[in-house]
Amino acid sequence: MRLWRNRVNAEHSSLNVLITRILQIILSIVLILSIVGKLIDPKSTLEFIVKVGIIDFDARIIFSFVIFTELLLSLFIPLGIFRKKIFLFQFLLYLLFLMVIIVSIIKGFSSDCGCFGSLFPTDSWVLIISKNILLGIISFYLHLNYKETFTIETFWK
Repeated sequence: MRLWRNRVNAEHSSLNVLITRILQIILSIVLILSIVGKLIDPKSTLEFIVKVGIIDFDARIIFSFVIFTELLLSLFIPLGIFRKKIFLFQFLLYLLFLMVIIVSIIKGFSSDCGCFGSLFPTDSWVLIISKNILLGIISFYLHLNYKETFTIETFWK
C-alpha cells in the first residue's frame, strides 16, 4: 500500500512539474509576443497611454518601462532567476494593466489598448479583460505553487 501511495505521489508531482513548466513557457511566450507587437507598432500603444492619461509622465518613458519590464520577465522566467518573486511581480503587473483597462473603459475609449501592437489587434474589452485575468491567475498560481529553485540546467531536464 505504501509503495502504491509513493508511486501515485511521484506521478502527481511529475504532472505538477510538467504543468508548471508549460505555464511558465506560455507566460514567457505571451510576454515576448507583447514586446514584438509593441516594437512593430509602437503608435497604438503610445496613443493609448496618452489617451488614458493616468500617469503624468511622457508616454515614451512609460512605453520604454513596460517594454523593459516585459523583457526582463520573459528572460527571468525560463532562466529561473528570482522566479517566485517574478511570478508575484507579474501578477501585480497584470493587475495594474487590468486597472488601466477598466479606467479606460470608464473614460469611454476605444477597445484597442495596443497591448500587442498590431500583432494581435483587439476590438473587444471582454477579450482584453479576460486575457489579463487569465494571465494574472496563471502568474498567481505559479507564485503560490512554486517550491523548487530551478536553474537553466534543471529547467529543461
